[in-house]
Amino acid sequence: MSSLAAPPKKVATQMTTQHKVMLATLVLSNKELLLGKLSPTVTNKKKDAKWHEIYAELSSHGAVIESVKHLRDVNIIINNISLSIILRTTI
Repeated sequence: MSSLAAPPKKVATQMTTQHKVMLATLVLSNKELLLGKLSPTVTNKKKDAKWHEIYAELSSHGAVIESVKHLRDVNIIINNISLSIILRTTI
């Protein structure tokens, strides 16, 4: 038998519709910082801090998210937030 332990399993991201709406709201209210081009006022450090805040906020509401990196991946955001959810909550 090998003494090597199996690598830890990844945590599957689990978000309800309410979590996705919250994510959409948080991203939209901070879109200049989160999605903006780097500048003297928009730095990687500020972006990273805001993503950590969003991660903590969602986690405190019961969302299970693999990591901050996973959360901020634009493809994940697009896949987790449908336009119809955003429209239903803003109309």
